Amino acid sequence: MESKVCTLCQVTFYRKTTDSIWCWNNRRKFCSVQCQVKSRTGKSNPLSKGSSNPKWKGGQIEKSCITCKKEFKVDWYRKDTAKYCSFKCKGIDKKGISVSPGTQFEKGQKTPSPFGKDGKNVGENHWNWQGGKTKSLKRLRGTSEYISWRKSVFERDEYTCVLCNVRGVTLNADHILPFAFFPELRFDISNGRTLCEECHRNTDTFATKALKFKLTHE
Repeated sequence: MESKVCTLCQVTFYRKTTDSIWCWNNRRKFCSVQCQVKSRTGKSNPLSKGSSNPKWKGGQIEKSCITCKKEFKVDWYRKDTAKYCSFKCKGIDKKGISVSPGTQFEKGQKTPSPFGKDGKNVGENHWNWQGGKTKSLKRLRGTSEYISWRKSVFERDEYTCVLCNVRGVTLNADHILPFAFFPELRFDISNGRTLCEECHRNTDTFATKALKFKLTHE
């Protein structure tokens, strides 16, 4: 393996597999980036952080809010533009708008719970609660009885959409009379048909259209 001696620290280093022959012969003179930069600037640790970095600007600067006179800190690049400690103080100074303490979002405060996550308007408290029907229907669709029914429908129709006769695409086992509203026909093979996804979406019982179908057939 080819090697060289660093021209700055005299440490032996080896050719990398990513170095071309031209690069190795003409450009590789230092063992590391630190040595390369040090040879140009004369500073020992150019990649260090904080006050040891040669590009250190002094860190955050303390300023006084022109509205509430409260001390706050900003990064050095905002030292000439930052005037307010919060949007509340900015609104008061610009338009005389004062935010209610009940709605003001303070720094460090936890994000308010999304709709329903705090226990309100979910489950039995929701206006459209129907006794937990959705969960029970989902459980039924995962049972072996449902899987067997679905397979039987596909086999009967020879894995072909009964409306457009397409094959070799994603197929759905559709309930002619909606699964949710006709429990006695859920696993009746005569109530099932094989449809492609496009034909399934266009049926009168797809998704929320099933409720309208039920109302018109009562």
